[in-house]
Formats: sequence, structure tokens, C-alpha cells
Amino acid sequence: MKTGLVSELKNKLGCSDASINTLQTKGYISISEEVVKDLHENEILKPLPTLSAIQKKAYDKINSVFNSNKVCLLKGITSSGKTYIYFYLIKRALERNEQVLYLLPEIAITTQIITKIKYHFGNQVWVYHSKLNNRERALVWKEMISGVPGIVIGVRSSVFLPFIKLGLIVVDEEHDFSYKQQDPSPRYNARDVAIVLANLHKANVVLGSATPSVESFYNAKSNKYEMVEINKRYGGIELPEIVLVGLRNELKKGEQRPMISKYLLKEIKKSLDKNMQVILFQNRRGYVPYFICEDCGAIPKCLNCDISLTHHKQLNRLSCHYCGYSKKATNICLSCESEAMKSSGFGTEKIEEYLQILFPDHNIGRLDFDTTRTKMGGADIIKAFENGDIDILIGTQMLTKGLDFENVSLVGILNAESLMNFPDFRANERAFNMMLQVAGRAGRKKTRGKVLIQAVDIKDKVLQMVLHNQVHSFIKEELEYRKIFLYPPYYRLIKIYLRSEQKQILNDCAELLAIYLKAIKYCEVLGPEMSLTPRLKGNYVKQILLKMNIEKVNLTSTKTNIEKVLSAKKFLTQYRRVKISVDVDPI
Repeated sequence: MKTGLVSELKNKLGCSDASINTLQTKGYISISEEVVKDLHENEILKPLPTLSAIQKKAYDKINSVFNSNKVCLLKGITSSGKTYIYFYLIKRALERNEQVLYLLPEIAITTQIITKIKYHFGNQVWVYHSKLNNRERALVWKEMISGVPGIVIGVRSSVFLPFIKLGLIVVDEEHDFSYKQQDPSPRYNARDVAIVLANLHKANVVLGSATPSVESFYNAKSNKYEMVEINKRYGGIELPEIVLVGLRNELKKGEQRPMISKYLLKEIKKSLDKNMQVILFQNRRGYVPYFICEDCGAIPKCLNCDISLTHHKQLNRLSCHYCGYSKKATNICLSCESEAMKSSGFGTEKIEEYLQILFPDHNIGRLDFDTTRTKMGGADIIKAFENGDIDILIGTQMLTKGLDFENVSLVGILNAESLMNFPDFRANERAFNMMLQVAGRAGRKKTRGKVLIQAVDIKDKVLQMVLHNQVHSFIKEELEYRKIFLYPPYYRLIKIYLRSEQKQILNDCAELLAIYLKAIKYCEVLGPEMSLTPRLKGNYVKQILLKMNIEKVNLTSTKTNIEKVLSAKKFLTQYRRVKISVDVDPI
């Protein structure tokens, strides 16, 4: 009789739980539960490698910070060996029979850390994220609530586990905006919740990043946190050479913006000839961002949202990345009925197709939301790239989140402007962090890597700071800008979203709400304004932004006043069909 896991059978047959239950009912299969031992349980665990002198100095400083009961911000350049410093801190916590929470921003990157950490800590490691089934989650809950010493590797929801003996929290890539839960409620930033959680348990907390968030850097400079820095890569490897590739000349010739410039193409060939791997970063999934009719200028849009539909060629569908609406792709314009629909821009799927034509003898992989939908989708792609089964890996922001590959010599950032041109005060910070982080994937172990950043305006100030790895200068400039324009960390923000299917009722409700909110002391009210996506999932969307000077305002009383306004009878009766949500410290 053959035996195996139910999950393996489901994957092999491509069937649902209901189908499995039917097979069991009819006697074709039998299902029983067994306690499965951890794969590393009976292995001889590998000792942690000896820390370098620089790592040991940082480790000692962090323990000194812990002794003063402060949050520690570990700012270490990419590939400086932060992970093994975390491991030594974890080892110390486990020796005290404590529990450890190791937070990561994305499910996709948990695989590498899990593999590394189990080599040293074996069956003391648990994993917790949204792709686990209820039984798997319950097992982690049971272990934590029983106070068993161990390590939980998880994403933002892990902060709500029932820890009993929590002694250490590691927030890796603390700058990452993925730590913020936007929708659905509750809205929270896992990094900030982790600090509160550590305070409740009297536990230590270390925030780690090569590119700290502006807020965390400010807290360190204000002596609220203590910062420890590592400015050299482990093993003495140099930081990668960064080259800005200007596209202005190619555009002047009347050509369309190239996906991959001639210079980048040449460097890709060089790397492949040396049996090295390449990473290409484009923060846009799908085949092309939108279609446009060359005759009338019409762009296919979502029926439920004011957003253009993205073309996914593999599925031959035009899809909305907000509500999931999709329809069959066609070259006929629905507005003027001409056959003049033309694609515009490029996403990861189109780049993959292009490279398969250019390099037919090499394996091309893609890491984005579309290829990581299944539980092990991202893990399989990362493992294949680690093993050398993929030569060129194209990806979105998932590639920027602390992944460690030994054989990558070249990184290409294909469209730098697309990262910066957003009407958001955090746009430059987001772009700067992404570019430096993905650049850090190059040349981590053997020889110095190379990074090519494609842009039309290579004199852009943010690009120049990325070129010279000027993290301190960038944050200093950002802080000056935010102080002038009243943004965090000098001001606290609260954003209120209003949604309704009826536009006029929404407008009336938003105007009235803004009037009431303006009566709150030390509270500047901006709006109401239509959201960047004015219609979303069938609802019109408006927003009101509240700015509060942290030196004057009492945030608790302000929140109470906002709650009083929102609970006013008029909003509960006349405008009861307007959905109102509040986001404190929006990102």
C-alpha cells in the first residue's frame, strides 16, 4: 500500500478537499493523522560559524543596548552578516529557555531563513503565515501558549501569537512597507506592534536593515532607540559597482523605450558566459500595464474600479489587480471597433518572454505574485535559483527582501522612474530602499558584483544617492523635507477613507465629516479629496487626511474625538450606507 501526505495527493491530482473526502468515503483512500517528526530532529546540528571581529563587535554592542532596555536598530550594509548576529542573539535567548519571534516582511523569503536556521536549531523552529492551514496554525498556537522555548519565523500576523515566555523579537528588513496591514482591518504596522509586544513581555527587540526607515533612523538619532552599524561586507567583499544607464539617447532616435538597453544586454551575456547568474528587477507584474487604441485613445478599464486592466498574455486575459475582474484580451477596441489596440509598457511576463527569445539555451525564471500563488510556489522558484537551475531571474519587489544568492554577479533595474513617480511623500524613500536592497543581491560571496540602473534622467538626486550608497545623506535630506511639509516623524497622520456606491451621498457625507473634524484642536484637516483610485470594487472612494504635531497633540484624546464624530447620529442614520474606515499612521 502506498502512503503519503494528503497535500501531495491534492497537488498531484489537482483536486479540492471535497474530492479527497469523496475518495475517502468511497473507500479508495484512507486518511489517518500521525505526528511527523521534524526532518532535522535526528540530525547532528551544525554549530554556528564563528563571528568575524566586526560581527562580534556589533553583537556585543547589541547586548549592551539590551542591558539598557532600549530598542536596538542594527544598520548593516547588504551582505554584512546580520543574519548570523541574529542567530547568536537567538541562541542566547534559547539558553535562557525563552521564546523568539523572527519577523520577515514576505512569505516568499521565509524559505531561505528556515533552511538556514534549522541547520543550527533543528526542531526548535516553527513557521507561521497566512498560507498555513488551520491545523498547522493551531499547532504553533499550542506550542506558544504552553511556553515551549523555540523560534517562530513569521510574517506580520505572527505578532498576535499567544507567547508566554517571549524573550527576543527580531524584525528583519524593518524598513519594509509590507509590515503594514492595510486591508482588511485591523490596520497595524507589525514593526510597531512588535515593539509594544516586547515591552509587554519585557523582551529585547532588534530592528535590522541595510536601509532603515526614516522613522526608525529618527528614533535612533533622538535617543529613543540605539543604533549599531556595520559598514563592511562579510568576508571583505566590496559593495557592487553601480552604473546608471541613461536611455535619453535611445529615446531621441525615435525608438520606444527599450526593456533592456544594449549595455545591459551586453553585461547579461558576459555574466552568462562566466556561468554566473543574473537578477532583473521590474516592479510591475503581468505582460503589459495596459492596452491603448491608436485610433481613439481608449484604454480598457475595470468595470468596478477606475483602473486600467493589465494584460496577462499566458492567460490571454485583461485583469484588474485590485478587485480581480478580468476579461478576454482582444485587439478590437470596444469604443470605436477598430483593430488598432496597442500594448504599452512592459511587465515581468513580457520580459520573461523576450529573454527566452534572446537566450534560448538558458533557463529564465520569474518571481512575482502570479508565480507564487501556491503555498510552495515562491519556495520552489527560490530553491531552483539557489541550485543553479535558473540562470536569469526576473521579479518584482519580492527580490528586494533579503534573499541571499551566492552566484549572482549582475543585477539590472529596468525602470527606475516607475519607482519614484508617485504622488506620495514616501515615494523617494520607497524607491531608494528598493534599489539599494535589490542591488545588494549582487556579488555577495565570491567576487564584486555589478548593478545597472536604467533611467531616462540619470542626474536625478535619488539615483545619485543610490549610486554612491549615501544612506545617511538620503535620510537627512528626507527629514528636512518632511519637517518643512509637516510629515512623519514630526507629525502624526490619520487617514479616513469613505466609500459608497452613490457618488453624491459620498460627497455630502465627506464634506460634513471634514467640517466636524476641523473642530478638533491641533488637528489640520486636508480634504476631502477623491482617492488616487477614485472608484474601487464598485465603490467611489474619498479620503480625508489629518495632520497632528506630535509636540502639541494628545493622540489618545484625538482618537477619542474622532470616534465621537464618527458615532454622531447623522453618520449612523442618514449616511449609514457610507463605509468609513480609519487608518492611523498610513503608508
